[in-house]
Amino acid sequence: MRVTRKSLFEGETLKIGLFEARPTSDACGDVEWQKSNVVVLPFRGVFSKHDAPGRHVIGTPSHAVFIASDTPYRISFPGAIGDRALIVRFRETLAPELLGRRGSESLASHGLLPSNAIMLRNLLWTRLEKGEADRFETEALGLDLLNMSLRSMRAGDFSLRRSTLARQMDAVKRVKEAVALAPAHKWSVAQLARIAICRRFICAASPDCWYVHLRLRFTRAPRVRAGCRS
Repeated sequence: MRVTRKSLFEGETLKIGLFEARPTSDACGDVEWQKSNVVVLPFRGVFSKHDAPGRHVIGTPSHAVFIASDTPYRISFPGAIGDRALIVRFRETLAPELLGRRGSESLASHGLLPSNAIMLRNLLWTRLEKGEADRFETEALGLDLLNMSLRSMRAGDFSLRRSTLARQMDAVKRVKEAVALAPAHKWSVAQLARIAICRRFICAASPDCWYVHLRLRFTRAPRVRAGCRS
């Protein structure tokens, strides 16, 4: 089997890579495990993740597949078709509310992605492939996609308590104010999280602040150019 791995982004909160496999058979591979939590987002082909004998899930371009850290598994490729996927690596501390108190035990092995998550995955891949995204954009979009993927695998209903939601909204307000005062600054998610003083901000709210940041930069640009001409 021919396997291609390529690193596309390494940030303070997550890592994004490309994985491509061209198998010669549909047999199961050797036992593997990962040092960090991984979400696999195929955008071409199909693969199977085997958690135990008789227990497996299928990953297609409509799915997100979760691989818990330090947990053995095996991979196969039905029909020897192969696959191509984005690989998102992250620590459990990044999204404790979604992973649950007992970590990965509260997540299913895979989930069916909503249409907006599929569109976001395709957008992120296109931006990374063409090298058009800056670090803030990549990290924010990656966190947004990770958030949607984990929610699709969460068993039962997931909702925030009113007090948690209020703290999150206060954090977003603080960050929006900071971004509005310096829209030309090259912000990072880690910098905004320190301003927010809110752990949940990193995974849930940073994408919203990136969109605000982008709008402010476009709004401010004509004024800057006008000032240069004068």
